[in-house]
Amino acid sequence: MRGLGCLLALLAVPPALAVAAGGSVTVRVQVPPVAGLTFSRAAPADLTVTTPWGVHAGRWRGGALYAPDPQHYWSRLNAAAVSVPVPPGTPAGTYPVRVNATLYVCDQRAHLCSVRPAQASGSVRVGPGAPGSTVTLGVPSARTF
Repeated sequence: MRGLGCLLALLAVPPALAVAAGGSVTVRVQVPPVAGLTFSRAAPADLTVTTPWGVHAGRWRGGALYAPDPQHYWSRLNAAAVSVPVPPGTPAGTYPVRVNATLYVCDQRAHLCSVRPAQASGSVRVGPGAPGSTVTLGVPSARTF
């Protein structure tokens, strides 16, 4: 089981982006490709985005097919996007965003698969007249089984 990098962790947190109160922010979550790792097409790849305004569910939809076995695996996942409403009257300021995900990851070289949790965080800035925006969080492979 060694050599399989699957526990997902935060790659980079971008600077806080602005959104107007009463609007919405789209939280995008990406999983960069990692050599030898694939994602099951049959297992759900779910995520939740937690903000001060609630918990919002999402799911990865599609990705690049894994050429040796395109029926069963993605070689990488498309970015997942979750729209989060910012309630009218929200005071200006910076607010935390937390992403929790569950992925079914496979090491094609070792022929092993496992359900792996992932977490990432970022922030969104709320202010008068601020345009809608996107917060992008990356979750790469960070350690082995």
